[in-house]
Amino acid sequence: MGATRLYLIRHGMTEWNNGGKMQGKTDMPLNAKGIVQAELLAKRLNKTKLKAIYTSPLIRAKKTAEIIAIPHKLEIVEASALQEADFGEWEGLTLEEIKSGWGDSLELWYKGEISAPKGEGLLAMQKRVVEFLEVVKDKHREEEILLVAHGGPIRAFICYILGTLKPFRRIKQANANINILDFYEEWGWQIVTINDTCHLSEELYSAMETGY
Repeated sequence: MGATRLYLIRHGMTEWNNGGKMQGKTDMPLNAKGIVQAELLAKRLNKTKLKAIYTSPLIRAKKTAEIIAIPHKLEIVEASALQEADFGEWEGLTLEEIKSGWGDSLELWYKGEISAPKGEGLLAMQKRVVEFLEVVKDKHREEEILLVAHGGPIRAFICYILGTLKPFRRIKQANANINILDFYEEWGWQIVTINDTCHLSEELYSAMETGY
């Protein structure tokens, strides 16, 4: 029996990514660099035999998915489960500003111990992402599926496969990268590729750790 293959894509760059600001559910559009990144993703993936494309409804992810979908002539399916975590009062702030106002609270969030103020916790975000991707996997057995999401949900799902949240901060997720995950009935999930950015030039590579 063959594998079900998921291509998990992080959206292209936004101005808040460029400025190191926490985005969360704030609906920021791609900037000019983000558009070019998405176009290069589309070129890289144009021969992939995709059966479906899912996206977070946030515009930075949706626009990335729309550009990727052009050569495949597939209808994009929006899924709220793929949205970034709701960071509440932290949205629009840099890591330094969050630390200044809330001390070590963000570090506790990364460990799954607390929710963001007036926002969402890592475990709650991980739960909705995992539940959705398990449904997608079962719906598209032995097919190739592409999903455009955000740094947080992608990291959370990889941590689910690994069985621990501990590496969450250590999983690099540059804008417009490709992660490939295979599911085999015999063995379960396998990680094939993390943070593949070979399609991006050095000028277009961006690895901001904030701006989720």
